[in-house]
Amino acid sequence: MDVATGAPAASYLPSRLRTTSGLERPGIFMKGIELKLVFEDEREGSIRDIFWVPMSELPTNLRDRKPLLASDLNFTMPSPPEVQKDGAKVKSKEEALAAMRNLAADVEHSHRAQADLANRAFVLGVKTGRLPY
Repeated sequence: MDVATGAPAASYLPSRLRTTSGLERPGIFMKGIELKLVFEDEREGSIRDIFWVPMSELPTNLRDRKPLLASDLNFTMPSPPEVQKDGAKVKSKEEALAAMRNLAADVEHSHRAQADLANRAFVLGVKTGRLPY
């Protein structure tokens, strides 16, 4: 990110971007946004000693503070978003779970399935879209 917007020359330094307003969301960090450099209270001489926050999230009394330390900021946990259940999606989820339970029960009654799965360890991952329930 070019933090030297409008400068005749800009240097680039990989660094972290953080928000004090909870969940990161599109539009917080975009080209031209004014940022403030923040220093970790305990530094160890690495790039992780600093990060940037949007100037718009800072109280007026902290905008000119030099140096601004992480302990000066309030990184509160966001309140969780309101969840609205969708009846059709809940039904679909319950049907899928029932089908998986039936499959697991069928394996117990199948000698071939038990032989095929003997002495094996499996990890099952399910990746879905963001579901509102």
